[in-house]
Amino acid sequence: MATEIDVSIDPARVRPYKGKEGSKLKAFCNVTIGPVTINNCRIVDGMHGPFVGFPEGEAYTDKNGDEKRQRYIWIEDKAVMDACNEEAERALAALGDHGAVATGAPSDDIPF
Repeated sequence: MATEIDVSIDPARVRPYKGKEGSKLKAFCNVTIGPVTINNCRIVDGMHGPFVGFPEGEAYTDKNGDEKRQRYIWIEDKAVMDACNEEAERALAALGDHGAVATGAPSDDIPF
């Protein structure tokens, strides 16, 4: 028996990324999945459309010399992840032109 889980991104809490032009990072947001809210998420413009990037640790170099990041959040359920990505697409659409990437240095504003 599948349980439906409510997934949402509050449009009032979506902050456009104002970093370098051409960046795939488009905005910062909070994602609510059921009773849990995950802060400091990113909306990224990927090859197959926008997706949610969950918080990660600082970059480190593995034993092969590759840069890696520790994932703090991992969603195993594909349906939940798809719902997160659909919400990301809606959030970007709600931003309209405000979601366009501005030129210049990254903003010092705290995104939340």
